[in-house]
Amino acid sequence: MKNLCFLKLSVGVAVFAALQTPHLVVAQQAPPGPIDQTFVINPGDAPYACNFPLQGHIQGKTGTLTLPGPRFITLTTSPNQNVTLTNLNTKETVTLNITGTTKFHEDQSFNKVYVVNGRNLLGDPVAGLVLGIGNFNFIFDQGGNLITPLNGTGRLLPVCPMLE
Repeated sequence: MKNLCFLKLSVGVAVFAALQTPHLVVAQQAPPGPIDQTFVINPGDAPYACNFPLQGHIQGKTGTLTLPGPRFITLTTSPNQNVTLTNLNTKETVTLNITGTTKFHEDQSFNKVYVVNGRNLLGDPVAGLVLGIGNFNFIFDQGGNLITPLNGTGRLLPVCPMLE
């Protein structure tokens, strides 16, 4: 499965943080900035798509934290962020709080490791489009193939039935 198998909709500015050997590191943090983004997911667009066209509108803030170093972790924060999802066939809507974080790094084999914490809108080929509440992870290989599907602890609430 390619990268589209997972969707972290609390989109924001990517942040790079170093994995350092233990010593003092000075962090630079920009204040969270506004985000206002609209997207559409049609049936067949992705393995997690609903059986109806779905529009999403994300609003809130996104923040960054940057640390110096040769290796990196990408961290996306989403304070005060919500997504309003609309079934474009019925106009049924739901607004979800998605204030979670997403951390990304490459492991020693250059696999892309994602760790999501808190409340995140996620797309998974098995779970479907879900609101993840808790701590979850997933991994892609260098070619973008899913090698570890969404797993972790917490709750996965299916989104498509909320809009039917």
